[in-house]
Amino acid sequence: MLGDYTCYYIHNSGEVCGRGCRRPEGCFDHWKSKKRFPCKVCGKPTSSEPGLCRAHVKGYYVMKCLYGQIVIKKNSEETSLD
Repeated sequence: MLGDYTCYYIHNSGEVCGRGCRRPEGCFDHWKSKKRFPCKVCGKPTSSEPGLCRAHVKGYYVMKCLYGQIVIKKNSEETSLD
């Protein structure tokens, strides 16, 4: 092993890089890359905010947008009553 740390970058295949390195962030190829973790539904590596891959994240953003519209509508109704 090259250094004191191991690179824990997750490739698209799901395998961990595993190279020895001197940085805790990762090896020379992966130390600047976004941190990725398995999708909550299927286990595919992802770096998205909700922790879901591209196939499963669609419903999350639809609900987030819908919730935002409901909040805006509620706030506008409250201000119109004043």
